[in-house]
Amino acid sequence: MSPAKALAALVVMLCPSAAALAQGGPGVVAPATPGLAGENIIPIHTGTMAYCVSDFGWSDTWLIPDMMVYDPARDALSGDDAVNLRFSVGGVVASGNGWLTPSMDAGALHASYATGSPWRMVVPVDWIGGGPMGTSITRSVITHPVYGLNIQITTSAFGNVMSQTYDITNLGSRPVEDIVLSDYFNYHPNGSILGAASTGIARYLGGALFFTSGTGVPTLSDAVMSGNRPDSAHMVGTPAAVIAALEAGALTGADGPFGPADAAGAIAWPLGTLLPGDSASFTLTKIIPAPATLTPMAPLALALIRRAQRPRPPTPPPHPTAPPPPSHPAGAPGAGCVRGMIRLTAPARMNRVVLLAGFRIVHHR
Repeated sequence: MSPAKALAALVVMLCPSAAALAQGGPGVVAPATPGLAGENIIPIHTGTMAYCVSDFGWSDTWLIPDMMVYDPARDALSGDDAVNLRFSVGGVVASGNGWLTPSMDAGALHASYATGSPWRMVVPVDWIGGGPMGTSITRSVITHPVYGLNIQITTSAFGNVMSQTYDITNLGSRPVEDIVLSDYFNYHPNGSILGAASTGIARYLGGALFFTSGTGVPTLSDAVMSGNRPDSAHMVGTPAAVIAALEAGALTGADGPFGPADAAGAIAWPLGTLLPGDSASFTLTKIIPAPATLTPMAPLALALIRRAQRPRPPTPPPHPTAPPPPSHPAGAPGAGCVRGMIRLTAPARMNRVVLLAGFRIVHHR
């Protein structure tokens, strides 16, 4: 089988709703836990799942399957999905505890940890339209007010696959050194209600984090998280232990398996130094394959990651400006993810599909 056909077959296996999504159509918004800092939170719908994302790329709501009413029993991410960015300026660590998001669940089932993040929203998270084959896309821009780092966050979802690209640009006057981007992932294969949230198993294998159910077949889905560069550190453990290690810049290297428990994990990827005007780009991807396919497909998934692990050229985000008003509903914190609608567009034709690490879908003309 040719590589193109093999990749297309993998897309069908991982994204069983691909044919339906290609027809386009509306998706109904589901609620997310409001953040602690009034950040905007809006959803991405694929027909298979609903993933809510904030201005800062944070999420604590991932509904499986896609639905119009929030149900904690169908939420795999209360829990967190949160990015940590450590860096130095003049040889001194200048990133504080590293969190981009001002809010995290941190082992609770709702936003309960105010991280003290200095990052500020420049362009609020908003939908930027649909991509090929029904892909739904949002984008936001945040900035570090002291050191002039700008990050454009593009979140896209298709079927069972979601990815986030972080385009980082140094708009300041000094080099920013030793940049390390980490992703903290506290995923619940059996839902986010008391008891069920403590039945996951986390393990690190070959550059990816795998989350499986500790009770046999998961209520919702297993999951895998990876990035598009070689990593430098990783860890699995309790939410408290992984968060503390990230904030100290000292992931332990624990591979696991850890659990059954409220299992969390993190992977760190070094991005090097950005001189003034320089940019770097990094993509995270999470997949929720059908429960029976995760373990058998792990070798193929990892082989595709290694084969295609090439960072794409960065797209510099805009210089900080006064933020425009978001097009989604305003109101109470998180109101943008309470009600609304998003339209999935269909392509005129299916282009050749290449699955990039970790499973980031790129369409070549």
